[in-house]
Amino acid sequence: MVSLKCFHGTSLDNAQSILTENHFRHSDADSLRMGIGAYFFCQCGDNEAYAVRCAKQLEMYHINKGKHTGGYAILSCTVECDEENYMDLCDPEKMEYFHQMRYILLNRDLKTDPLHKYRNAAVADTQVFDAIRDMRKLSVIRCPQFFGMLEEEKKFVFNKGEHQYPKTYVPNVIMACVDTDSAIVKNIEIFEEGRCQNGYEGIVG
Repeated sequence: MVSLKCFHGTSLDNAQSILTENHFRHSDADSLRMGIGAYFFCQCGDNEAYAVRCAKQLEMYHINKGKHTGGYAILSCTVECDEENYMDLCDPEKMEYFHQMRYILLNRDLKTDPLHKYRNAAVADTQVFDAIRDMRKLSVIRCPQFFGMLEEEKKFVFNKGEHQYPKTYVPNVIMACVDTDSAIVKNIEIFEEGRCQNGYEGIVG
């Protein structure tokens, strides 16, 4: 059995709904890279501070963009699934498998339409994750990710001058995409809550 300690940032209203239903709803946006599921930042080792900070920063970003209003909440939970329903791309062999599948699907699409273009990289990755998920009946995908919401990421300046994103080739967070209908998600509780004034500034916890 695989067990992950996870954190999820959302509005206070959404958090109350999740607690009432004892269930995280799926996000089906094709820009989330790992396909349909609920998204979490994973705790690594005994220190939850970085995962919590990332969950909070992403929620502050949503508030700043007007997607959420009012209070924010960071929810903690435990995600469990059987080993055969788990794919961890922190494992180099699993990452290689992902890329081999990526090329197979790309060549299939190009064979059908030599001028085929993906709308963006996230859509291309989502296609691969969804295909693997269907073939292997996965409940949880854990994957290193680039995450540019942290203020430190915006401070890097490069000699080339052009915009560079991601800022580094080394992923800075680990995230999990969870099928909450097949994985076990338990011990859901509010880890932190507060209100945000003026987007990133004035966080009152």
